Amino acid sequence: MHAYDQDPMALEKALFLGVADRVHTEVGPWVGELDLGILAAPVGALAELGKALAPWAHPESLWTDVGSVKGKVVALLEGLLPHYLGGHPMAGSERAGVENAHAGLLENAVWVLTPTERTSPKAKEGVRQLVEALGAYPLEVPPLLHDELVARVSHLPYLLALA
Repeated sequence: MHAYDQDPMALEKALFLGVADRVHTEVGPWVGELDLGILAAPVGALAELGKALAPWAHPESLWTDVGSVKGKVVALLEGLLPHYLGGHPMAGSERAGVENAHAGLLENAVWVLTPTERTSPKAKEGVRQLVEALGAYPLEVPPLLHDELVARVSHLPYLLALA
C-alpha cells in the first residue's frame, strides 16, 4: 500500500504502524500503480491534490475522497480523476493523523457516496465494495444535497446553544 504526504514524519508513522509499505513525499509514476486512490486531505487542498495526481493516474484506477464538502470537490475531481466517486464517511474524531486511526473507526458508520450523472458504474461498484469491506454502510446522496444536509446538521447544535 502506498501513502503520500508532504510531511516525512507522517509517513514514518504510517510505516511504523504498518498501514503503508511504500511512502512518497512527491507525486510521480507510483500513482499509475494504484488500483484505488483515496484522497484524505483538508477540503481546501483536495482540488490541487487531484490536479497533481491526475497526470499520473492509470485510466482504469478508482478514486474517491473523504472530504466533508462535496459539491465543489466532486465537480472538480470528477473531471480530473478516472472512475471517481466522492465520499464522506460519517465517522471519526477531532484528532487527525494516522496515529489516531483504529480498526473499528468505520464499523457500522454511514459512508455517504455522492454520485453524479458522470459517475461510472465501475466507480460506483468499486467504491461501494470498499465501503462495505470496511464495515460501513454506503448511502447515495447527490453532492449538493449532501452539503445542504451536513450544513444543517453541523449548525443545528450551535443554533440550539444560542437559543
